[in-house]
Amino acid sequence: AIVGEGETSRKHLGNMSSQQGLNMLTVAPMFHIMLEPCLPFLLPGIALLARLRWFITHVLEWRVIPNAVPVIPLPYLREISYVSLGEMFMILPLVIWFFHGYSLSFNDGDVDKSGQLASYALFMTFLTANKTNSLVSFFLGIPFERLIPIHMFASVVAILLGFFHTSASFTFGGDIDGDSIYSSFGPKPDLGRFLVDGRTNVTGSLLVLCMIFTVALSVFPVRRFFFEVWLYSHIIFAITTILLCLLHGITTVVFVLLWLVFDWVVRYVLMANCRYQAKAELLVLMGSVEGAEKVVQITLPKKPFGFAYSAGQFVQIAVPAISRFEFHPVSICSAPHEQQVTFRFRGLGDWTNKLLEYAAENETCSIMMEGPYGSVAVDLNDHKRYQTILMVAGGIGNTHCESVGKSILHEHYTEGRPLTKLRYVWAVRQNKMPQEMPPLGGNGSLMGTASEFLAGRRLTAATAKDLESDINMLTGSKNAQIDVYCTGETNFSDNFASYTLHSGRPDFDEIFDEMRQEAVENNQVNVAVIGCGPRGMINDLREACRQHSSKIIGCGDDDMVFFDLHTEQFEF
Repeated sequence: AIVGEGETSRKHLGNMSSQQGLNMLTVAPMFHIMLEPCLPFLLPGIALLARLRWFITHVLEWRVIPNAVPVIPLPYLREISYVSLGEMFMILPLVIWFFHGYSLSFNDGDVDKSGQLASYALFMTFLTANKTNSLVSFFLGIPFERLIPIHMFASVVAILLGFFHTSASFTFGGDIDGDSIYSSFGPKPDLGRFLVDGRTNVTGSLLVLCMIFTVALSVFPVRRFFFEVWLYSHIIFAITTILLCLLHGITTVVFVLLWLVFDWVVRYVLMANCRYQAKAELLVLMGSVEGAEKVVQITLPKKPFGFAYSAGQFVQIAVPAISRFEFHPVSICSAPHEQQVTFRFRGLGDWTNKLLEYAAENETCSIMMEGPYGSVAVDLNDHKRYQTILMVAGGIGNTHCESVGKSILHEHYTEGRPLTKLRYVWAVRQNKMPQEMPPLGGNGSLMGTASEFLAGRRLTAATAKDLESDINMLTGSKNAQIDVYCTGETNFSDNFASYTLHSGRPDFDEIFDEMRQEAVENNQVNVAVIGCGPRGMINDLREACRQHSSKIIGCGDDDMVFFDLHTEQFEF
């Protein structure tokens, strides 16, 4: 039953601090695991800390680009969705180190200090790669996936500063045992021989080469099509880099090594092999549709494992029957209030195709899981700012939007979360996909009741209860609008219980105009846009957000509306 609006509003306000406290822990799961035994007693204090963090991060989350500074239309820069004030503060030290390192290397000839700056950039490269124990995520709320660009930028800066340091060493000094005879001022100046003259020079040269190879094997085509090459080379080169640092005399890297090893122990020993090793149910969706892209659904109960997560997070899963050492990222498509945790994989590569083959012959499997990680880049806990929400998904990208959308609707109907509009746009190739995977857990069949839709489906009692709750919630919803666009079929005339079916691709200009009008009518300045799908669709969505947002704050737009974008793509 839906209780009174005033009562639910007060309940939602009372729960906000507790929810912020839980979100603060789940974004850095090591802290959640460590504090879990005392969580009932510590939660008020953690909630207060989370509230204080919110006041800080609320300012740091302000989007300098594109709200105040327009995006530069260059090949790489135009793909940046936004840059927040907090991210600029994290990038700023790297920029300062770069220019200061250049000055020290080429103007001052200070070999030692130029090397120190290179090591600082290298340390930041490692510390922005931590998942479970990231201090940046815990204290500043910047999720792991938003740290990846900073991680990549820091690695490039470290390489460049390494080149500067090498140049300074060749021009102004040698190794710790004395000046090399092959330096520029020595009797036999030779850069090639200088690079391999003495332990310090050899390890320094190998260190820079190791970082170059690491970056080269991390470019998008390698990550996308040769995932295993990227994964194992990253691990091997990371360990090699740390060892070379020690041999080169950078002893402070020991602290980075210990923190990194701690992260790996929590992930692969405590989480994957102890805490979150479970037996899960397998179900192949779209299996009866000829030519369709088949999807494997993995479902496991939440309670026995104490698995806590927030809407929009992801985990990394390994299936020992395929490989115990290969973990793949996947969005959690169930909402935190549901009894079952659900994931969906589409056959995209070698590992997922093996999973499809295994699921076709088995109804259950053992899984190893680590996480959860990440968070939605727009602060959906700020219910005053984000009462108008647009979700755009393409194909299997609906999994991310499912978790967030169902969570928002649940908060709206049970806790009184203010919500003027939740519009869910899903582009699919075949009409069968939303019937097999109903958007927002609604009724994917022709007009009928929840019990009629559930009849004949192979579901556990807990899964059926979650799905029936979602269907009943959507049936009475006046704030949710679901539009499914079928790009591969044109001949259909069926009416569906919880969504409207369209032919062709979604018209973003029309959709954004309607959402802008909705925001203006309800005196809303910010519209949250959640997108997950193919790269081309995300690029179009990003451009639509820029085109339909008010240009720059303070430019006299009476109907000022900003479309704040969060995108999810597992291409890191």
